[in-house]
Amino acid sequence: MQTTLIKQYALVAGITLVVMFWNLSARSIDDHEAFVAVTVRTMTNSAQWIDRQGYAGIIPPNTDLNHWLVPVFNGIPRLVKTPLAYWTVAGAVRLGLPPDEFAARLPSALAALAVVLVTFSLGRRLVQPKAALFGAVLLSTSLGMYTWGRNARPEMFLTLWMTVAMASLHLGIHAQRALQRFCWLITAGVSLGLANLSKEFVPYFLILSGLLYLSWRAARTGRSGDEGATKQLLLYLGAAFAGLSLFIVIQIPAGYLLMSRTIRYTAALMLVGSPILWFMLRSGIHREIFPLMSGLLPAFAISAALFLPWLWYMSFLFPETASILSGQVIERGMGSRDLSDIISGIAGWYYFLALAKYTLPWSLLLPFALLSAIRDKEDRDGRLFLFCWIAGLVLLFSISEGKRPHYILPALPAASLLAGSIFSSFFSGNNCSKALWIKWTCWITSALIAAATMVVLFFVKDISPGSPPGNHFLMLALFLIAALAVCGIFAARGRITLTGQALIATVLVVWIIFAGGENLWDRNAATASFAKEAAKHVPADETVAGLGPLYEQVIYYFGRDIPALMSGGDGAGPRWIFGPYDRRADFENKGFSLVLDSGPLTKKHRKRMALYRRI
Repeated sequence: MQTTLIKQYALVAGITLVVMFWNLSARSIDDHEAFVAVTVRTMTNSAQWIDRQGYAGIIPPNTDLNHWLVPVFNGIPRLVKTPLAYWTVAGAVRLGLPPDEFAARLPSALAALAVVLVTFSLGRRLVQPKAALFGAVLLSTSLGMYTWGRNARPEMFLTLWMTVAMASLHLGIHAQRALQRFCWLITAGVSLGLANLSKEFVPYFLILSGLLYLSWRAARTGRSGDEGATKQLLLYLGAAFAGLSLFIVIQIPAGYLLMSRTIRYTAALMLVGSPILWFMLRSGIHREIFPLMSGLLPAFAISAALFLPWLWYMSFLFPETASILSGQVIERGMGSRDLSDIISGIAGWYYFLALAKYTLPWSLLLPFALLSAIRDKEDRDGRLFLFCWIAGLVLLFSISEGKRPHYILPALPAASLLAGSIFSSFFSGNNCSKALWIKWTCWITSALIAAATMVVLFFVKDISPGSPPGNHFLMLALFLIAALAVCGIFAARGRITLTGQALIATVLVVWIIFAGGENLWDRNAATASFAKEAAKHVPADETVAGLGPLYEQVIYYFGRDIPALMSGGDGAGPRWIFGPYDRRADFENKGFSLVLDSGPLTKKHRKRMALYRRI
């Protein structure tokens, strides 16, 4: 038994390592990753500090403590994010790794590995062991993990520590002894604190997920029983989502631009929060919460103690920190009041679609997984915990007007475990009708991919036959078509279990093939190449500045800070200037000559750039 478990952990870890690390550094650092990589460059170089000309505030002394606590990007304090992502990458560089793409993404890839292993371990307590194994494998091969586990941004750290917090909360709730309960709840508090060091305040959204689950448990142990408690949960959750939809529908024709932010959010919280609050009160949630209070109170205190001192210290050094955080957290959370963002919150469909996107290629399992959580009696407690985990996050993120698909990533482990339960039950046994369904699904999907491949190769300009991207796309499509056809043959012969295993292997190989040529799909390659070439032209002892939109990626690949030009290029300013190519005539009139042209940049909405030198 123990040997089998070790093998399962090794299998899960091996698949995740392949997906995360295969050709990890092939793609260029993008602009958001550059925020981390450039800040780390300053942290690991004691000679670099805040630019006295570019930053108008009081500059704190460049002590060892300040150098590591204060994130500095391109000579300006970067206070919009808590610093855990910076510290982990800086630690990797200090340990001897070169400050390149691999080092920048290594901590995220390791965090992704930890997310999958924690999910597998938690899943073994919530669902059947086989379902937990499949859930972890589905998670490791999902689009969400591939995309964000191979990215230097802090999203994977946030997902990791929120997952650990939920796992610890569940273990604390179900602990038999008071000391065990206390220790697990303290672990949850520490995890919430580390999650807040990854991205401030977002982890506290899990409170609603925990309250929903505790309310369901309270209703179940009362008069309602399992079935009644589940019906109550669905009823009040439905009322909350209906309240959200009603609020959005009302405010649009009423002229949402005329409503103050305070009125809007008060109304939203009343319409959405009232059903949830009533469910908590009616279920008698106090019966579940009171035994946990001795651990919950210190847990929340510890979580705050892990990240609030950093926020306080930044506010002490930089008085503008409060307004910056307000803009990052409150303003961004409440959104730009764009009509499309507001409408997308109706019934939470935006984040359900985002969850479907990030569970690709296993998204077809998601609706059945959510239904099974509320209908099936097997592993009901564990499945309802996962369901509440997802529902709470979707509801709270939907209230916010500002929306980004990746905000829902912390719900991905719960969704994958539920999907793993469906996968486990579907790809087992010898049911003839099930085998027939799988067979035709594989063959029809293979045919559709073949047709889509022909359309893409002959009608998409950048993926033409014979071009490197076209060849890579064709190789990927041919493998997928052949693999799905083989899976259909396995199903036709009644080998359902083998078919499920073959599908997982197919997805794994698809990621390997795609990662092997990921550089061919790099939208930032032209910008990175321009910055590297510019670094060869500009001597290290000469001044350089940027005018107009200066892309963060350019700052990273140029290899040193590029302060913003204050004088517009007049007078005896810097000899070298990065600026827009379409302002070439203006630069020539001011005594500059064009040295290097980036050429058309492949990324959309990005202006062509140039490097100028004073004559």
